[in-house]
This record gives sequence, C-alpha cells and structure tokens, in this order.
Amino acid sequence: MSNADAIGIVLEGGTPNVVKALIKADHEVKIGEFLIIRDREGRTGLVQVEHYEYGNDFYTESLGIVKSLIDSEVLATVLDKGTYLTVWLRVIKENNAKVQMPGNLVLKFPEIKDINKLDQTQRKFLELLYEEKLEDPRYVKYGRIINTNIPLLLRINALPMHMGIFGETGSGKSYNMRYLIDVFSNIEYDGKHYAIPMIIIDANGDYIDLATLSMKREYINRNGSRQMITRYAFTDIPNAQRFRLDMNLFTPSDIAYMVVTAKYRDTDVSQASLQMNLLEMALNELRDEDYNTLFTEDGFSELQQKVNEIVDERKDELGFTKNTQRALQSALQTFRSKVKEYDLISSDGETFSYDTLDEIFFKHGLVIIDFSADGAPGMDLLTKQIVVGYIARLMLNYLVKKKMNNERRILSLVIEEAQNYIPSENYPVNARLTKDVLATLATQGRKFGASLILISQRPAFVDKVVLSMLNSFIFHRVYHEDVKYIQSVTGGISEYLAKELISLPRGQAIVTGLINSLEIPVRVQIDKKPELESDIGSEGDILEILSG
Repeated sequence: MSNADAIGIVLEGGTPNVVKALIKADHEVKIGEFLIIRDREGRTGLVQVEHYEYGNDFYTESLGIVKSLIDSEVLATVLDKGTYLTVWLRVIKENNAKVQMPGNLVLKFPEIKDINKLDQTQRKFLELLYEEKLEDPRYVKYGRIINTNIPLLLRINALPMHMGIFGETGSGKSYNMRYLIDVFSNIEYDGKHYAIPMIIIDANGDYIDLATLSMKREYINRNGSRQMITRYAFTDIPNAQRFRLDMNLFTPSDIAYMVVTAKYRDTDVSQASLQMNLLEMALNELRDEDYNTLFTEDGFSELQQKVNEIVDERKDELGFTKNTQRALQSALQTFRSKVKEYDLISSDGETFSYDTLDEIFFKHGLVIIDFSADGAPGMDLLTKQIVVGYIARLMLNYLVKKKMNNERRILSLVIEEAQNYIPSENYPVNARLTKDVLATLATQGRKFGASLILISQRPAFVDKVVLSMLNSFIFHRVYHEDVKYIQSVTGGISEYLAKELISLPRGQAIVTGLINSLEIPVRVQIDKKPELESDIGSEGDILEILSG
C-alpha cells in the first residue's frame, strides 16, 4: 500500500498505549474498528479505534462570524472541507513499529474479496492480525470485522469453556445462532469436513426449519458433515420424533431429586430432604422394576403403595412422618401429571437416552428440542424445566462415564431463554429443577467435553455463578441498564465500546473472551445469507397483509 492509501496521520500527544491521530472526515470511522499505522521505516502496527471527535478550526464558538454564516450555504460548503476527525487509537500490536511517532501514516485494511485468494500485501496485513492462526483449522471464520471484509476467527477449542449470547429483542440473536450453527457445521480439517454435535433448546421454533425444510438442511449440510439433523417434539407432528424420557438411566437419588424439586421449586432443597430420602428408599426397594413403568398408568400405584408401606410399617424405625408421606405423594402426583400430559414417559418405544447422545456425537448431529407452540402446544414452564433438567443431567452423566472409560466426547447444549432455567435471584422464576444441574454442567462439565451456549435478552437475569463460568460472549444491542453489568462480567470492554452496545444496529455484535482469536473485544458485522434466513415468526409487511 502506498502513501496515497493513507487516511490519516499520527499527532503528538499520544501515550505508550494510545495514539492520537487526524483522520479524513470522509472516512466512516466506527468505535472498535481496526486500523494500521506505518512508521517511516515501513514497519506496520495494529491499532483499534477507541473514540473520536469531529473538528474544524473555523467552526468554533470564539469566532463570532460563524453565527452570521448560518444562512450562507456556499461559504459553509467551502469551510466544511477543513473538517477533520481526531481519533484516539489503542495500540494492539506494535510489531517492532514505532507506532506512537508523530508523522506516521494511518491506513485502512486493504479490501479483501476472498480470504482464500490473497496477494502478498493482503497476506502481510492479515498476518499482522492473526499470525499463524490464519492457516490453523482450529480457527473458523465468523462474520466480518467492522469496516472490513475480513472475518473474525473463532477458536473452536474454547467452546467447552462455555459462551453467552445476549441482546434485546430484535437485535439479531437468533439469526446469529443460525449463523454459528452453519459455521460449526462446516469445519474443514485434513481434507474433510466436521461438525460440532449440538442439542438446541428452541424456545420459539426459530431453528426447526433447519431440520424440516430440505433446502435449509441441504445448505447447512452442504459438505456432508452432519449425518443426523433431527427435530424432537412433544406431540405427533410430521417431520419430528417424539421426545420421551428414560427414567432407568438415573439412580434413585437422581430421580428423587427431580421429582421433589419439580414440586417444591421455591423451597430450599434441604427442607425437602426427608421426602427425597423416602422416595429414594422406595425406588431402591423397587430396583428390579422398570422405572419407566413406575411413572406410567400401569405402575404408578405400585410406587405410591411402596411409599405408604415404608411409612406405615416402619415409621418408628426410620423416622418418616405422615406429613412427609403426604408431601411426597403430592410431589409424585405433580410430576406424574406433567409427564402424562405430554406422554413423556412410556414403558415401550424409543427414548432420548445415552444411545441418542452417542448417535449425536458419532453422526455430528444437530438436534432441535422444539418448545414452540407447534412442537409443544400449551406446555408450561415447569414441564419444559423437567425436559431441560433431564437433558442436562443425562448429558453430564454420559460425558462423565465416557471420560472414566477414556473415551473423548464433545457435546454442545444451546439454551434459548436461559433465564427460565438458570435465573438470577432477581428474576421471578423458580428453577431449582434445572438450575443446580446446569450450574454443575457449567462448573464441572468442561472437563468432560460439555459446551454450554446460553442465549438471553438480559445477562443480569442469568445466575451470576453460571455467568462467571462463561469465558466467551457475543453481545448484540442491549438495554442501557445492562451496560455496567456487562463491563463488570467481562472486564475487558472499554467505556467507549460499552457505550456502543445500546445502539448497535441489528446484525452487529461485539465478541469477547476466549473464543475470540484476537483476545480483545472485536466489533463484527454478521451479514445476512438468504440460505440462513428464517421466515418463522416474520411479521411481514402490514400494508401487503391489509391489501391482500
């Protein structure tokens, strides 16, 4: 690149970490944009726009004549040519260049139409950004860095460190997740394509077309990396498998916890410990029975009778009271009514089991758990929590067992509307049934190959402990009240970049954390691909609707 490509010049008054520069006013500068500084020896360094101000030496309050020019468009047009931008640039990589020296040139990144076809100059500047990561298949291309055509490289090995995607309604979260699904479905390595095995808790049916529409399936799977793309529903509908639990996969202790916490979600678990102990004992004494049958019409009375028998015949020996007995029977009835309504437990037929997780892993599957009005009509939050808690516990147990057998696995669990399953203390939802197991998955699951991706409108509504376990974030436009909270959680977003969060256009996001190969917050544009867009939930044009 020649001097003619320069858009600005370095000024005096910089610091070791921040360079002050003048930029041409016609450059549409963006907070978070990357630029290049070239010193007089031709060496280049990388800087990022921290903030900027417009200036013009004529348009100042001290020159009273300015006020008389308000109606003089011709003279104002001439004077406008003296407008400039003063920009403060944070030094990212000096690369042996003396970037702070006054008189250095400020350059844009060269236009790159195809990152796979680079000339020598383009490669030189991309290597300034990415060094050897550019050729490493463990880094995948995502969106494009703002004001460039250069994709951000995401480090896929950071997925087990968990990620959060946050943004207000309409900011582009769901499309971004569709984009990420596509990225994680087409990872090239050693001449072949692979996909991250994923289970998606789909709150509103935003992803079901990826499994049900052949055009979408074919695009996502254009490289043949996924041999399994499946939608699970809670009613009998076309193009979907029926979701059913398998209670035989859990210990009596696990089942007791699920049943009792489903009833007493707003009660401290320790206060319900006698009920859990009683149910665990009953299940142990029925261990030769099929646990699925015990929660169906045929076997439920047998489980109830066993609970009554233990209390009535051994209450003095074991210390269980009638109150404990009644409370547990109530919990059993609540759990039974929820699973019965959606036929979640069956004594025969296929279930969502360890075999399912094995199939998802080996076939690099994409599984959509459909909680939409079509896939789960009328389903209340408690029933959804039973399902999500079941999947999380199943996944944790599966990964732990595989690790103990020296079998390596990776599974990603994506949870939309995460605040309904891992709420903070100030969010008005009781979710003990899911909160504890998801917290365990977040804190311990990474050692076994579990990847959590949590999606929510408000990060402040997600449990702080779980949020602290997320080491990567993608922030879309957020509510003003969340900015300070985001800064405290991430610790790396500058004051100026944080202020941009409340006005980011739809399709833009700030990526920070371990998944970001540049290791600093990066502002990206996620361009729309027609093949990935969804018509589900689209309101359409009102005038077209009214006019027929």
